[in-house]
Amino acid sequence: NCLRKSMDIFSHLTDKDLFAEQYRLLLAKRLLNKRSSSFDAEKSVVGMMKMQCGNQFTSSLEGMLGDFILAKDTQSAFDTHLKE
Repeated sequence: NCLRKSMDIFSHLTDKDLFAEQYRLLLAKRLLNKRSSSFDAEKSVVGMMKMQCGNQFTSSLEGMLGDFILAKDTQSAFDTHLKE
């Protein structure tokens, strides 16, 4: 699995904070531009990073994913309301 290989490389990085910051910026772009190939894959990457580095390390990433789901649900509810 490509995702596992990527996370294996991540485990060998010396500056995980720099990687997390870059990942956060690119994740924000993918979510805002709706260019993420798979939301489940994004959640998996964050989950694997959380397992290796802890809750505090991934809290902002998890917050972004949670906000994305909330915004999507809110937009759906609004669209449904407009149709009624």
